[in-house]
Amino acid sequence: MTEILLYLYIYSFIGWIYESIYVSIKKKRWINRGFMHGPFLTIYGFGGILCVLSGSLSQGETLTMFIYAVFICSLMELVTGVTMEKLFRVRYWDYTNIPFNVRGYICPPVSLFWGVLAIIVNRYIHVYLTGALSVVSQSYLELFTYVLTIVFAVDFTISFMEATDLRKMLEVISERNRSIEDIKLRFEDVKEMIPIDTSSLKIFSLGMRDSINESQKSFDLKIEQHYNKQRETLDKLKDRIRELPEKKDKVFEFSVSVSKLQNLMKNGLNQISKGPKKMLKRNPYITSTDYKEILEMLKKINN
Repeated sequence: MTEILLYLYIYSFIGWIYESIYVSIKKKRWINRGFMHGPFLTIYGFGGILCVLSGSLSQGETLTMFIYAVFICSLMELVTGVTMEKLFRVRYWDYTNIPFNVRGYICPPVSLFWGVLAIIVNRYIHVYLTGALSVVSQSYLELFTYVLTIVFAVDFTISFMEATDLRKMLEVISERNRSIEDIKLRFEDVKEMIPIDTSSLKIFSLGMRDSINESQKSFDLKIEQHYNKQRETLDKLKDRIRELPEKKDKVFEFSVSVSKLQNLMKNGLNQISKGPKKMLKRNPYITSTDYKEILEMLKKINN
């Protein structure tokens, strides 16, 4: 078990080096690539172990090894991608634009890459890695693996919480946007029947939508300023319900929508916390089927 864990960490580290350099060159700035904070890209860790397994199953025969790795590693990538999107509502990689992809999770070029990687790992890397580790005392290897496991577990836990916070943030902003749209629709129904100046509410909803493209500090401040400024107007709208019995249902629905948005505003003024910001920094190509526009907006804010 110690040996398998150690290989997992080593291949995760090698994968992190490759991905970080590759993405940093494309982005022209340093990117600490991966789901986790530390130098671990676990999909490469598991991929490396599966490449070694492919070598064992094929008994070293190159073509068989290649085929085993293509199918086994692609299955691992597919299961990982589906699971992560179910949990976090985002995709940490997306091959949708590559021909013959399978739901954007796997694609022929990457699957073939796994096959080539299996040959490289078994022919040139794993043999020398095994030899190098064999000269180290077993007790030292166990201690080193034990320490790495603790670091890995803590890092993974923190990263998992950050990914969960990012999902919650996307959900809150999406709900806030729906509430704004709902208020705009209901506002059209009631604005003619309420003899008070509600024009600022229209500016209020449009202003919120515009401010979403600004920096997070400005975004939070503008929401709070709008909320404080419009509180009196919103309270007047609610008071008018009793004076308009023939239109009570429509005005009440509007009032409920306003109250709902007020709660979202008060409870969600600082949704872009440090955790999701770091997750977005490490994964510049992250995408989302459900929250595509919101995620792109957050990525722009975070740059």
